[in-house]
Order: sequence, then C-alpha cells, then structure tokens
Amino acid sequence: MLPWTADPAEHARLDLQHLMLKTKLNGLFVPLLPVRRALAPRQSTTPSILDLGTGSGSWAIDMAKLFPHADVVGLDLVPANLNSEPPLNCRFECDDINLGLLHYRNAFDVVHARCIALGIADYQKFLGEVIEVLRPGGVYLAGAGDMQLYNEDRSPVILPDDEEDPSQKSNINFHQHIGRWIREKGDAWDDTGEKVYWVALGPWEEDGTNQEPKLIHLRKISSWEGSKGFGVDAPELLGTFAIGSTSYLVSWVLRIIC
Repeated sequence: MLPWTADPAEHARLDLQHLMLKTKLNGLFVPLLPVRRALAPRQSTTPSILDLGTGSGSWAIDMAKLFPHADVVGLDLVPANLNSEPPLNCRFECDDINLGLLHYRNAFDVVHARCIALGIADYQKFLGEVIEVLRPGGVYLAGAGDMQLYNEDRSPVILPDDEEDPSQKSNINFHQHIGRWIREKGDAWDDTGEKVYWVALGPWEEDGTNQEPKLIHLRKISSWEGSKGFGVDAPELLGTFAIGSTSYLVSWVLRIIC
C-alpha cells in the first residue's frame, strides 16, 4: 500500500510514530464517546475493529488491550514484526486494500486508517467500500499527516526542492481533501468531524509537566528520523530552516444507524 519498505527498521519508526501520536491525541483515538459506544459489549455480535495499514501493529495491539471483549484485525501487505505474542483477541492478516474490502462487508464497528493515504490508489472508491464494511452505527477514523513543514510561528517552510519543482507536492498533499470526500458521501454518514493537531519537530516546543521523559526524547528522535523523508539530514533541516512543526489531521465519521 505504501511505496517504502516494511522491514524491522521501518516498523521501529512506526512504533515511535505511534507513541508520539498517542501522546498528542492523549489516547488511541478521537472522538471518545462514539468509538466507545460502537464498541460497547452486546449479546448480538462481538464488537470488531479493523486497522488498515497496521504497519508494526502497535495501534491494533493497544486497542485489543483496551477493549478485551472486542475482536481486532490488523491488515497490511506484509506481516507485522511483533516482539511478542499479541493478545488473544488480536490477529493480523496480509491483504492489499487496493484490491477491495467488500469481503469484509458489514463486519466491523470501527475502521481505522492512519497515515496510509499515499498508498490508496482511489481514496473516494476506498471510502465507498469503508461504508460497506462498517456495521450500522460504526465509526471510521482517518488520520493523515501534512507533508508541508512549518516554522515555529506556523508559517510554511519553503525547501529548495519546492522552488525547483512546485508540482512535486501535487501527489502528496491530497490528505487535505479527505474531509471533503467524506462529507460528499452525504446520507451515508450520521455525523462527521475533524481536528488538526500540531506536532512539534525538534526540541523547541515546551513540554508538558506530566509527559514522560522517554516520550519527550522519542519525539526529538522522531524529528530526525522524519527529516530523512525530505532528503536532508536533521542538523541541516533543523538548523538551516528552523523548523517548528507540521500538522496531523484527524477525521471521523459515524455510519448512519438504519
């Protein structure tokens, strides 16, 4: 689904990303109430969660621990590199989202798709299939990172490549359309919402008094690792351009109860 490797080093980066986002969102997901309602224990069926593009499997495993009465499925092109056995209510499957999801029709109460938009060939078609996969009252959670970098005052950072080839970004900034594409599905959804979280890159941001020192350190490391995706080493990126942050967009929708 994504155009880069899924080796242990990449999965280690995804574990780091998971810790950062969990800290930033103050949990595994937003909004809290609709997700908890969709996953509430019931006698008729077992609540089920589908994590698309699960990567290292960290989010799926944490959700399985948080909702031990629910079944959790992590889906990706390659197996997750797990350091230990997952909870009994969590399993992983290998599949390609772009080949379709309709074999999961009406099978899940929560579908989660974080940072996988680049790997979706037709996102609008994908959304149509997500609607079919969700049970009535289910929730779709989408998260996408802005590939634009910003200074501390949140003004855009212009990198040399941007000036040489402005069209280079045309295929990576469509994350900003996800909310609109969701709303265009109209009556399929009972409610929609989205929120932007600003994520610091580098050690400049003041840290909250209750944050664990380990996570603060991980966030700083992540800024260096993430900078490699822009083709420069961290000292050059942080020093020359004084980078402050980027943004992470979270969208959510509730399938209409019918």
